[in-house]
Amino acid sequence: MNFSKILIINDSEVIQKCLNKYFRKKIYIKFVVCDDKNDCIAAAENEKPDIIILNETINGTNAFEICKKLKKKKTTSNIPIIFLTSRTESKYISKAYHSGISDYIKIPINRDDFISKIEMYLELNYSKQLVQKNEQKLSEINTGLKYLLSQPSTVIYTCS
Repeated sequence: MNFSKILIINDSEVIQKCLNKYFRKKIYIKFVVCDDKNDCIAAAENEKPDIIILNETINGTNAFEICKKLKKKKTTSNIPIIFLTSRTESKYISKAYHSGISDYIKIPINRDDFISKIEMYLELNYSKQLVQKNEQKLSEINTGLKYLLSQPSTVIYTCS
């Protein structure tokens, strides 16, 4: 069975426990928790999560910096980042989007909204993977067809 992998970049044990509680019945989700600002980039590259949940501050570091670093790296640039924040000012949220987040969830977390967003991004990620696999297959078929069409024809087709 394939597991969806969620990287939680968060130094709050309370939020980590809440996230585990929300998803403990979802056997297809594997959590990887990182609570150190220096290790979170490497964790994202090594674990290759389907989603990153990023708290607004990690051990005093602004999450915008972490998000920008993740979006600059080729290996992590396409991973959706969901930002956890207690702030709702439009200027702050706009700054978060400009740093590269995909979405945000306000703390305190509304359980139903949170689960819906996570499931939506997991489904979106799965769909993207299917499209990429199909694009690869089509590319291989096209390469084969181009080769066949470039060869002199040795088969004669007749209609009866």
